[in-house]
Amino acid sequence: MTLRKLLVIAAIGLSLAGITACSQLSAEPPQIQNVPAPDPNGYPWENESVQGSGRGAAPKSTQSAQRDLAARNSARVAALKDLQMQMRQLAVGSDHTVGSIMDNYLNVRRAIEKQMQQAETLSEVKVGPSEYEVHLKAPLSPIAQILKQSYITPNNALPKPPVQHTGGSQPLS
Repeated sequence: MTLRKLLVIAAIGLSLAGITACSQLSAEPPQIQNVPAPDPNGYPWENESVQGSGRGAAPKSTQSAQRDLAARNSARVAALKDLQMQMRQLAVGSDHTVGSIMDNYLNVRRAIEKQMQQAETLSEVKVGPSEYEVHLKAPLSPIAQILKQSYITPNNALPKPPVQHTGGSQPLS
């Protein structure tokens, strides 16, 4: 085939593609959906959740009637610690994490720890005599709201931590 025939075939193919594309266009104007703009003070993890699991056994000294309850509570505490470890690693800006914020702002720490207590129990499985495994799930949007209420956003400088008054004496270590 000569170059001229190839060019003619390509031109016909392109014009047919253009005609097909034009016939698919409608006379109605495109519908613009109201898509909210991303929040500049939002966190990338804000709409996600974390899951944690933990195993726990009842102490040997526990009476047999209370062993299951003690094992379940022990497993839940272990699962909450797992959730908290994951949550503390979440980035807040480029040089801070939720954990470092919690270490410097007592009000944030208390609010987040209280929120984590409300984690949803996904499953409780008895894995042995007086031993349980618990799986929890916690949404991260309340954590982001707690940070925002304290004026801590990923794009702004952190507010000054509250001054700890020692009454002139050195803190105990």
